[in-house]
Amino acid sequence: MISDKICDRLITAGVIPEAQKALYRYGVSQLLLTALNVITTALIGVLMGMIWQSLLFLAAYIPLRRVAGGIHASTPARCYFCSVGLIICVLFLLSKVPESALPIGAAAVSAAAALWFLTPVEDPNKPFSEAEEVHFRRQSRRILLAETIIALVLLACGFFEAACCFVFALWVLVFMDALGEAKNRRLKKNGRKHKTEYRW
Repeated sequence: MISDKICDRLITAGVIPEAQKALYRYGVSQLLLTALNVITTALIGVLMGMIWQSLLFLAAYIPLRRVAGGIHASTPARCYFCSVGLIICVLFLLSKVPESALPIGAAAVSAAAALWFLTPVEDPNKPFSEAEEVHFRRQSRRILLAETIIALVLLACGFFEAACCFVFALWVLVFMDALGEAKNRRLKKNGRKHKTEYRW
């Protein structure tokens, strides 16, 4: 794997300790996957004639997704292909939204209200400790509040498409968290426990 080769070179150069290779390999793989997602999203945006919308959606989605939790794919490959499908669906729907400020404003507020109580939602593929849960809840609510205000300000200033990018990001996260919560309840009902460490 590319992440292994990068970490091996860093260890050889004395940049990172060999004992923490697994941790750094995970970090490098996540960084590479994020870069690939951004590049792919930009290419899809170009092909669909919605480059700035695709990047703005991603800018709103990624920071909150990292702390809000929700359902996660079991492998990086599945994560990537799900992300590709997601961005295509989002951009398609964005192109079809009728320009009406009131429904979009209501959608922003309702999504924010749902996420305020839902987040964070852990996943068996990405569990977190009690301390992390408290930290993620605080962070997610701060980011959520900021993004909701940004969306409403953009809407008030007449930047309808830009506001929609933020609102769509919020609603996708509601969907992800709801799926994650449903998955956790199903696992609990079946008597299955969460994993205690990340997939590297």
